[in-house]
Amino acid sequence: MITSGNFTDNGLRHNHEYGVFLDNETLQRELADQIAGLLWIELSFQDVTSLNKKADEFMKEHMVVRQLLFKAGDYISDRRILPDSCKYFVKPLGSANRPVKEGYTVIDDNYIGFSRERFDISEGDLFICHAVKTGNVLGICRVLENGQKESTDFEGDHWNYKFKTECITEEYSRHWWDYDLKTFQLVREFNESKKQGEHVTNRGMDSLGALQFGGQALRVTREFTQFIMDKIGNLQ
Repeated sequence: MITSGNFTDNGLRHNHEYGVFLDNETLQRELADQIAGLLWIELSFQDVTSLNKKADEFMKEHMVVRQLLFKAGDYISDRRILPDSCKYFVKPLGSANRPVKEGYTVIDDNYIGFSRERFDISEGDLFICHAVKTGNVLGICRVLENGQKESTDFEGDHWNYKFKTECITEEYSRHWWDYDLKTFQLVREFNESKKQGEHVTNRGMDSLGALQFGGQALRVTREFTQFIMDKIGNLQ
């Protein structure tokens, strides 16, 4: 049962509240999976304490002008926490003969391709987009649909099995060339700071060497992806 009503006198007796009752187990699981797959922001006790103090200061300063809004988001660090319910991949874009150049963004390119069908990638999975040759991180993209569509964008395009995606690091990805985030350098930094038992790839490896030998996508761990997401977030 999901409802906007609170267990208060107003919520139960006076307000207009709406809710829905679901007894279909399949729908319940789908809804739970969607919620578990959302990015969320982690708040510590110190964050909440600081936020309460800022709200009190705001109310004292604006006791008369009530139409002004207190924007809590201005005082919260936007650290998006990645879900456990999806898979993570480093996806190289471009090639040695056709490298990604300054001005290209994964924001505008809504389809990311492979040379063959991939059945291990599904809706909600994340791609860390890696520029071949330059080695830059282009951003992080989320897969929007299950399955691939077959299409060719230009003559000689061999990456014709394409997943529809959206960029979730827009501010960084609009100007990725202004930053010095290199994929293999981030691997080294992660290995220097990781906790015991953490690895770069889901197979327990601590390098991305397969990318240097033409790998089309390499599955990595949530911890490594979160490390890169935090790096990007600190730049924005």
